Amino acid sequence: MDLNTQNISSKMTIPPQLKGAYQRIVLAGQKFLYDPSTRDIIKQQLAGPGPIDQKLGQGISDMMIMLFNKSNHTMPPQLIIPAGVELLIDAAEFLNKAAPNTVPKEAIGSATEAMIFTLLQKFGIPKDKAMQMMHNFHQNAQKMNAGAPGAQTASGA
Repeated sequence: MDLNTQNISSKMTIPPQLKGAYQRIVLAGQKFLYDPSTRDIIKQQLAGPGPIDQKLGQGISDMMIMLFNKSNHTMPPQLIIPAGVELLIDAAEFLNKAAPNTVPKEAIGSATEAMIFTLLQKFGIPKDKAMQMMHNFHQNAQKMNAGAPGAQTASGA
């Protein structure tokens, strides 16, 4: 499967009553990612120590927490991870257009895992519960790679 925002979005099942909120979250994230006033923050995050997948995953996680807080906690929590995944892919595509292979295709999975694990911990999910949720994420990712419908859903909290 080619990893791009269109392919990833088409694999996610967002309930109709949440599609508008989902689109607003993604647009707010894109505004932050591509706003010239935040460019230095993003460059600083990416220039820090560590592998690109960890920096990208943690950076998108931090951005999603910032967006959640900025919404006064009104953002539907079940949309944070799906929107974060789309924004992570979007950011990786952008970085790769600027400098090819900055984020290798193989790093997308581990970047997504880092984002999800960081989000779960920042929302107070105990480490053992977060590890179980990550196991479930891996199973869903395998289904998505196999083209199974409904592998990633935003209807569960």
